[in-house]
Amino acid sequence: MLAVVGILSGLAVPPLAALRDRLAVEAAARRIVALHQSGRVAAVLRSRTVVFTLSPDALALGALVAGDTLPLARVPGPAADGVTLTGPKHPIVWSPTGFAAGVSNGTWHLTRGAAARDVIVSRLGRVRVVRP
Repeated sequence: MLAVVGILSGLAVPPLAALRDRLAVEAAARRIVALHQSGRVAAVLRSRTVVFTLSPDALALGALVAGDTLPLARVPGPAADGVTLTGPKHPIVWSPTGFAAGVSNGTWHLTRGAAARDVIVSRLGRVRVVRP
């Protein structure tokens, strides 16, 4: 009986680990997309320049006010879920009109195990998630 349980658990563990990897990568990609959209909207509604900083440890939004950065939002980065983030080191900066400055088709790559997603941002404010 113990041998049967061992065999069945040996067959079930790899697919469960792969599922956990896919779910973690998807969650990290959704957080980036959500903060990206929030940042763009905040720039337009506040009529301020808004900065979105992506790092493995944190995703942060800040509004530029009189030469200083006013924090708007901060959430754990992909590393909190064991997801690796690679991509451009510069932040996304939106003007008060909602157009991004300095990023033209920037791509951030998220990986964990065999699971991977690319988050692609255009200057016009579009963001999409694709499998590489």
